Amino acid sequence: MFKKKQKDQKPAEKPTYNAPRCILFSFGRVWRYSKPYFFSALLILALNLLWNVCQFYFTPALVGTLERGEGIAAFMLTLLIFGGGQALSIGFQNYVNINIGPHQQILKSHLTEEVTGKITNTSYPNFLTEKFKNRTSQAFEATDNGIINTCWHFVFSFIQNLILFAFYLYFLTDLHPLLGVVTGILSVIMFFYNRWAYAWGQRHRDEESEIWRKWDYVRDNMVKLPLIKELKFFGMAGWIESIFRDVYMISAHLSVKREKFFAWRGVVNIITNVLRDGFALYILISAALRGEVSAARFVLLFSAIGNFSSQVGGVFDAINKVREDCLKVNNFMEFINYPEPFKFEEGKPVPRAESYEIRLENVSYTYPGADKKTLDGFDITVHKGEKLAMVGLNGAGKTTVVKLICGFLDPDEGRVLLNGQDIREFNRRDYYSLFSAVFQQFSIIDSTIAQNIAQAVEDIDYKKLDSCLERAGLQKMIKSLPKGLETHLGRDIYDDGVMLSGGQTQRVLLARALYKNAPILVLDEPTAALDPIAENDIYMKYNAMCSGKTSVFISHRFASTRFCDRIVYVADGKAAEVGTHDELIRLGGGYAELFEIQARYYREGDVREMIRKEADEDGEEAEGKEI
Repeated sequence: MFKKKQKDQKPAEKPTYNAPRCILFSFGRVWRYSKPYFFSALLILALNLLWNVCQFYFTPALVGTLERGEGIAAFMLTLLIFGGGQALSIGFQNYVNINIGPHQQILKSHLTEEVTGKITNTSYPNFLTEKFKNRTSQAFEATDNGIINTCWHFVFSFIQNLILFAFYLYFLTDLHPLLGVVTGILSVIMFFYNRWAYAWGQRHRDEESEIWRKWDYVRDNMVKLPLIKELKFFGMAGWIESIFRDVYMISAHLSVKREKFFAWRGVVNIITNVLRDGFALYILISAALRGEVSAARFVLLFSAIGNFSSQVGGVFDAINKVREDCLKVNNFMEFINYPEPFKFEEGKPVPRAESYEIRLENVSYTYPGADKKTLDGFDITVHKGEKLAMVGLNGAGKTTVVKLICGFLDPDEGRVLLNGQDIREFNRRDYYSLFSAVFQQFSIIDSTIAQNIAQAVEDIDYKKLDSCLERAGLQKMIKSLPKGLETHLGRDIYDDGVMLSGGQTQRVLLARALYKNAPILVLDEPTAALDPIAENDIYMKYNAMCSGKTSVFISHRFASTRFCDRIVYVADGKAAEVGTHDELIRLGGGYAELFEIQARYYREGDVREMIRKEADEDGEEAEGKEI
């Protein structure tokens, strides 16, 4: 079901931002959003360095007091100084670590707000590209750990290990100058090898992101009511299990490939460490046998060799770990800086007028990845205050026309004009304010009825809201609810939420359009799930509210739009027929043919009476709870 990546796939693209820029960006975000977290990292660095120094000198210092015969008092004082230093550093570190959690959560919260802000404000066409979808997933991952870890690993791992590396190297170089040369050569080899190894994540980042996006899609859809009903009704459990299995196997294949790769990395590191440490121990033992070092100094240098080995690995692991973190930061930066095809603040404000004319002038559009134009030379004008209907077969291009009119898409060829001006020159958010729109795929979010209608959390005009509810025919239903307008819709977040029937949902959407009261109204088959009588009732209410407004209606039932001033029959990506209902019937073209087919269906049998009985909204039951 899901294809594995082919071996001849293109290599992953080079990161846009280099490691220094990512580090500076991370420090900048930490400093902006959580200064206590920044200072906590520095404090833990200082405390950990203190602990390492005390531990390093602890045993040699005790051996030295015994070797020099300084007595029990000197021994106990040395024990107190170095042992107490370690205890204090550990205690303070634990205290800081306990209190750093809330600051980290504050930082994550602000970073998540940046990602969601980009999602809610980005241009619509970005959501049509796989790259943007992948970057979205990667940006959320970076908010969890990437930016925080970059700062933390750089301060706590890299700087700490670098200081200790220089500290231990001083003692080894003092023992024998050749140690520094050998250590330097082997360390350079380790650095470049590990640098190449850690780049594995960059080479496979898009592949991993694609896998997890598919996994999230399957998992999230498992708990949605429509799929749950079909699982039970059609016995589709085996099919779902096969999808999980396919995604899991792809993920497992990538995991095995990763583990094999890093297993060989471990072998190379072990060989390098044995060569370096073996040479250092040979020099130290030879000096001890010649009587050139005291017992205390032998213990000190022996400890330095062991610690130096871990610090060499620590320095280069820290470098590569920071580079790995920087890949996540790079993804975050790429996402928030993702190019916008539309103008926003830099665009012109939309001129205010009593009514608007919209013209699609020889418009063509092809969706990304498609090999055929959805619209090809589409040409139509929606006059000021006109009610225009668009009808046609599925796939004819009606919804694409609506997306162009609403400014969600820009044409590949031609222009969309608002009162004679190309909409590409306007601030697109300002342009959106002109529209009240209801689409076939609409959104009812898990919040209160009032917030769903007003599309706002604060400053809701409840007097205006009551008027809209009255006109939408919702007052009776709202009054029957214990919390009225403060009743929650949906149960994904709130346990006391209610579920609306199809007809009730349409009235909420109608109230939403009434509340916004924008000068242009667009309906893109919002009533597709309703029966013809219920749909006609909703359309008549929209007809009553759109007096003087420029309006565009799309319906798959041709009779629903007979009240419109003109009807456009869309076929093959063009405005094939344009006129009133009577004119198009007399024309005898595609519109007349399809209208007759639908009319014949409703004339057969007793379908109309059956629909009337089923459309009694007072008896409708909402799924999950009757309202």
